[in-house]
Amino acid sequence: MTHKIIAPIIVFYLCCIPALSQNLQLKIYNPGDRGFFPVTSTLVYGEQDAILIDAQFEKKFALELIEEIKSTGKNLKLIYISHRDPDYYFGLDELTKAFPEAQIVSTAQTAYAIEASKDDKLKLWLPQLKADAPTKVIIPNAIRTLPLLEGHSLEIVRAKDNPINTFVWIPSLQAIAGGVSVSTDMHLWMTDTQQQNAFEKWIEQIDIMKALHPKIVIPSHYKKLDTDPKSLDFVREYLVSYQKAAVESVDAENLIKVMAANYPKLTVDANLNIGAKVVKGELEWKTTAAFPAIDHHIRVDYGNGKAYEIEFVDNRQLRFLYSYDNDTRLNELIEYAVKEVSPNVFMVSWKNNNTAKVSFVQIQNWNSGVVFSNNDSSDNANRLIQGTVALND
Repeated sequence: MTHKIIAPIIVFYLCCIPALSQNLQLKIYNPGDRGFFPVTSTLVYGEQDAILIDAQFEKKFALELIEEIKSTGKNLKLIYISHRDPDYYFGLDELTKAFPEAQIVSTAQTAYAIEASKDDKLKLWLPQLKADAPTKVIIPNAIRTLPLLEGHSLEIVRAKDNPINTFVWIPSLQAIAGGVSVSTDMHLWMTDTQQQNAFEKWIEQIDIMKALHPKIVIPSHYKKLDTDPKSLDFVREYLVSYQKAAVESVDAENLIKVMAANYPKLTVDANLNIGAKVVKGELEWKTTAAFPAIDHHIRVDYGNGKAYEIEFVDNRQLRFLYSYDNDTRLNELIEYAVKEVSPNVFMVSWKNNNTAKVSFVQIQNWNSGVVFSNNDSSDNANRLIQGTVALND
């Protein structure tokens, strides 16, 4: 049941869904039209413990969420951040104060994307959020799997070629929560479709969800809560319609008119207006791409037998599995830093050993599979050499 709690000029949605299992419950919080974004946080809880999926955007709503969590009387063990956008994680500042023992986690790709974009996001949103902005941004710790919740699994799901977008599948409830792929009662936020094959990857994500045959789908954003899985059909059909309209429209104004006509029951809002301008190249919108090496092995080959294999364990650590250079520390964890310097081109740096005075730097171009490396010669001439880079799992 959806409860509308009405105060002066305030409406928000809070829903408690009885689980199909005797042991788990879902509690859904969303500030509705009060917030900049009607973003969802989902609490999954059992007899004693709870896991929260996503942390809200504005401080005042994070504080309301905290009270709702406390009202359950459950022990919040973990907060999982399912996406890189700030409406999913700005509220961590308050949640970590209220629940200092709770682990803050995400996939390594999400943690990387948050760290890479947080300064720009704060610069953009501080003037608008004012007192509701976070005093600091919390970077989640990287995980690959979620722990059991009182014997029940919560599974992180993502497509192999779309690692930046995740959602949580709860088998015992046949429920989907988290992620950015599903919204209802509004035009979809399309600014993240600039990457190559973005529409196809989004549709693939929806098809993965549909293949699970869920009974509950919790939208990431909504005006009126509806957990019916038919929302997946709405999103898929919208994406197909939008992709066609984007190709056929001469400019953003035309694209907006076409989509407004295709979906007359939806309000023409900022989602549609901004998205159309970005898609048609009339508005620049920066997004953080996935760093392809994270959670993978890569092979760097300079030819003439000079090659090595590296495992990028997460967003902060790597290790060499094989190297032609005997000075390299095989299988030891090494801290690295990465920055996207051009679309899908990354500068990666680390120190090969504890006494190294110069960082090893690579420019990995994942568009072309070409890599440039410095300081990778026996005479330490600090010269650039060219090779190839590819995933090697």
